[in-house]
Amino acid sequence: MRMNRRMAALAAVAIVGASAMPFLIAPLVHADLPHLAIVEQDFNLVPDEMLHLTVELPPSLDPADLANATVTVSSHTAIATRLEVDDVLAGELPRQIDRVVVTAEQVLRSTDGRWQVQVPTESTTRLRESLRFPQPGLYPLKVRVDVDGEAVTDVITFVHQLPDPDGDDPELETMRIAMVAGLHTEIAVHDDGSVVVDDHSITDVDRLAEALEASAVPIAVSVPPALLDAMASGTQATDVSEAVIARLDSALETHDLLASTSLPLDPSAVAAVGRADVYTEWLREGDDMLAGTVSAAPSRTAVLAASPLSRAGGALLRDLGARLLVFPRSLYDELPQTLGGYTDLTQLVQVDVGDGVTIDASVADHTVLSRLSPSGSVTATATAVIAVSNLLAARQEVIDRGDDPRRHGLTLAAPDLGVPSIDGLVEFTELLAVTPGLDATTIDQVAVRTSVQLVDGSPVVVQLPDSVTADLTDRVATVAQLTSSGVATASMLPSGDPRPGEWDRLTSILPSSAVTDQQVADIARSLDEQFIAVRSAVESPAGFGFTLTGRTGTIPVSLYNSADVALMVTVQITSPKLTFPDGPVTVELAPKAFTEVRIAIQARSNGRIPATLLVTTPQGDVAIGPVVPISARVFALSGLGNLVTGAALLVLLTWWGRHLRRTQRQRREDELASSVARHPVRGDDGMTTDSGTTTLPPS
Repeated sequence: MRMNRRMAALAAVAIVGASAMPFLIAPLVHADLPHLAIVEQDFNLVPDEMLHLTVELPPSLDPADLANATVTVSSHTAIATRLEVDDVLAGELPRQIDRVVVTAEQVLRSTDGRWQVQVPTESTTRLRESLRFPQPGLYPLKVRVDVDGEAVTDVITFVHQLPDPDGDDPELETMRIAMVAGLHTEIAVHDDGSVVVDDHSITDVDRLAEALEASAVPIAVSVPPALLDAMASGTQATDVSEAVIARLDSALETHDLLASTSLPLDPSAVAAVGRADVYTEWLREGDDMLAGTVSAAPSRTAVLAASPLSRAGGALLRDLGARLLVFPRSLYDELPQTLGGYTDLTQLVQVDVGDGVTIDASVADHTVLSRLSPSGSVTATATAVIAVSNLLAARQEVIDRGDDPRRHGLTLAAPDLGVPSIDGLVEFTELLAVTPGLDATTIDQVAVRTSVQLVDGSPVVVQLPDSVTADLTDRVATVAQLTSSGVATASMLPSGDPRPGEWDRLTSILPSSAVTDQQVADIARSLDEQFIAVRSAVESPAGFGFTLTGRTGTIPVSLYNSADVALMVTVQITSPKLTFPDGPVTVELAPKAFTEVRIAIQARSNGRIPATLLVTTPQGDVAIGPVVPISARVFALSGLGNLVTGAALLVLLTWWGRHLRRTQRQRREDELASSVARHPVRGDDGMTTDSGTTTLPPS
């Protein structure tokens, strides 16, 4: 049962999805008859008012043969789908409702072969001389010229019968229509990194300005900021290019400007290498360039996704403020899990950009703008009528499904989201602007007011691929290497030197598709050569030796600067047995001269000690020239050794003297004790008797 409901929901929008197929614009009735050309006509009819038509006879007809001709105008059953519009244009007219025959006397003829026909209309009564349109709707209309009862030329068109202004429901609920256009001129740069401004690019910008001037309804426009900046104020700016920019600036007053990166930059490729910061910076630079070129303020809410987009790229755009992606139908149909022909172009879909986050998307209808160019008997008026009829039929489909057209919107664009053809644009947009039921508005309004398509009660969510073919890995690595080397080299130069700014500018443009792979290689090689030229201007001494006779001292190092400007360098000496209290020393070397740098040193031992001298950039520690070997002879510790030896000897002598005195004192004490034992007053055992007398030993 769930699958049945899903299929029913898809079937309900199948006709809208099929509208992406090109609709016919050639008004055919009889393939073997020449066709009338509609020069002017009333399209939006108020009930019971006069219908005015101006047609031009085919050149093959002789006006003299049409003296007694009649004009038959017939109305047919109202149509309600875009496919029915195509059927009518293919000659498959629905049932006829009414017809009115206008005699030759009632036709106002001009000398240039144009006939003006006026036909009364009615909606509530049935009058023979009036053409009936019984209720509001879109009606096919057939105009045929007969001579002696035989058709000699005809044409099919449409009229839009409006509600009775005095009726219960005089207003039509409107469906929003927005137009978008991107200037997809292929941007190229010169070897110096400046944007190429040639006749082709100037013509493209001028054509965009002309399209904006021709449109009576708002168009959301995307343009390359760097191209406009170069045309307006760059070194290649001319009177012609500046005039074109002024024309575009004026035309943008009634249209919307979409934000763009300064140079073309693929958000998917940037996101893939983890450099979202580059895209953010370029978008900000693009805003600054546009602000300095045109008066319109750019908006980031809508993005024309004219090239393949990855999930990470979509997430990046959303993080930077995009709330609506506009896809061309050709690109949308290639995305995973789309509904294909069942996609309702009058509603939005959601695009998964990862981690449960989505962004709304509108699938552009390209069939309207791509079919406006008049040809043969199909005039600009006729194409305008057919295009607006197609939009009204799309609105009617929404109503017949039971939906509110105010929650639906259609985005119109060229097939590649580029600049539409100027042919027929004036007539189409003027008719669109005044047609009740259609609200020609901005893309932001479509984004905010249009509902998301549901299938089985759930939003339609389409996937983006994990990756796209564009790969910036090598270019980003090149940029990183050049940036590091450039910063290090720039730290040698004096303040105000213009070269670091130029290096940064050239390095920064390398990720753009406007720069070819060969140009990337050439620019990288040129910058490396410039970096080396600056660093090689500093000449270090060859290996040398020195003698240190004290505990501390200085080492003189002589450096030569062959450049025309002063250069900053850092000098450092390293050794396992020497210390340098000041550490690495940064000094300024005068241009075209030797500079002596004195390095403070402290010795930690005697003898011959190896050391190394290295000159580097102040930032980045990039070596300038090879490591220079140094040999140090240190005699700083000889006096100190004697002192230490003397002190040790004194300690030894002191100990020895004390030892001798202690030995002599012990010997005296022993001798004294022995003499006491031999004294005559002591007994034979050497002890005194109790009587105080001494017993002598036998003789």
